[in-house]
This record gives sequence, structure tokens and C-alpha cells, in this order.
Amino acid sequence: MEKTYSAKPNKKNSRNINDIEIYEVDFSKHQDNQFYINHAEERIIKTSEHINDNKKIHSKKPASASLDFKELTTTQMRNIYNRFIPIYHQVLSTPSKDDQLPEGIKEKLGMFRYQLVYQCGRIDDVNIFCKVCGVLNGLDHINNSKKNFMHYMHYMEALVAYHYYYTNKKDK
Repeated sequence: MEKTYSAKPNKKNSRNINDIEIYEVDFSKHQDNQFYINHAEERIIKTSEHINDNKKIHSKKPASASLDFKELTTTQMRNIYNRFIPIYHQVLSTPSKDDQLPEGIKEKLGMFRYQLVYQCGRIDDVNIFCKVCGVLNGLDHINNSKKNFMHYMHYMEALVAYHYYYTNKKDK
């Protein structure tokens, strides 16, 4: 007789995150880093809204206020960012022709994607972050372009910085 296995619902995963709209980040549309940096702050605030059961925050929080990101901790954000940094350093240190990324970077970006997908599967709040901020979607829009890669890098830096700025629980 064949055994069947059923997944038990995890209490941490009780929110329905499938209906969250994925933010489209197309790095080829805007050639200005400032555009992505400005959108990073907006996306981080929206992430907190979705994590906290879609409570509406109508204006940006003042500097003294903070947002609750639940399981999306500053350590979690740094871990995501730190997985991307070696790829960034390899792009900077490897000469390439024109605006093309150096050889082997596409594979490393693929591995980065798999690591993100794994984290999204483990922790709902990371999944919400990736959807609301378009982190996975943004990887598709790099398109082997060094300029688009650098826009993505600055966007990631801004996401980590704004998350740290707005979070109410700093990791010790």
C-alpha cells in the first residue's frame, strides 16, 4: 500500500500571501539610480504594511517612529545582501566588453535566485519582502547588462538601509 503524506499547516505560515501583487522592477526603463533608491523606501514601508495584515499607513513614518517587520529581521536582510556582495565584487574586478556582465555572473545570479527562493519558502515575511519589493523579479531585468546590474545593486543597498532605518527591533 502506498503511503501518502500531507503537509501540516504551519502556524507561522497562516497568512495568505499568494494574493500580494508582485512589484515589477525593470532596470532598463530608468537609467537613474536615484529612481530606484527612492522606490526602495516606499517598498520597505509597503512590506511592513503587508506583513502586518495590510494595515494602511497613509504617510511616511517620522524618523522617530518604527515599523514592525516580524520575522524579516535585520540579520535576515543582511544575510540576503551578503549573498549578493561577492557577485558585485566579481563584476567590479572582472573586465568586460561594453555593457556586458563578465562570464560566469549569470550562473552566480541564478544561484543567488535559488538561495532567495529557499529563504522565501522558509519564512513568509521574506517571501512578502521579495514580492512587494520585486527582488526576484528585478533579477530577470538585469539581462546581462552591467548598468542594470549596478542599478539592482544600489536598489538592494537601499532596501537594506531603509529596512534597518525603519525597523523597531534591531538585532543585538
